[in-house]
Amino acid sequence: MMNTLAANPFVALKASSLSFGPSIFNQTNVRFRRVVRHNKLVTGVKSLKTKTSAKKRFRITGSGKIKRKQAGKRHHAWSKNRKRLNRLGKTVLVVCKGDKKKLKRFLSFKK
Repeated sequence: MMNTLAANPFVALKASSLSFGPSIFNQTNVRFRRVVRHNKLVTGVKSLKTKTSAKKRFRITGSGKIKRKQAGKRHHAWSKNRKRLNRLGKTVLVVCKGDKKKLKRFLSFKK
């Protein structure tokens, strides 16, 4: 019985949390039970995907630079002058090296 359970990749042996004595149940049935671990077989490497949150917020230019929208235009427009709102409406480039490195990795699979 142990060989058939070990050969199946979808089943794992798990110690039971039951506290019944051996007089009520057979000791092997109480100690081990079959548990479904996954509904599919897990294979080695996880596939890399584009972060959808980054895909919605950033764009890559033809030369490889990363553009973003500026914050501060969504709320309280009445307290900001027209010049400031026009400036906030334009896109700017990401400047920080660390942020660029992370974003390139997040957006590396974007078409």
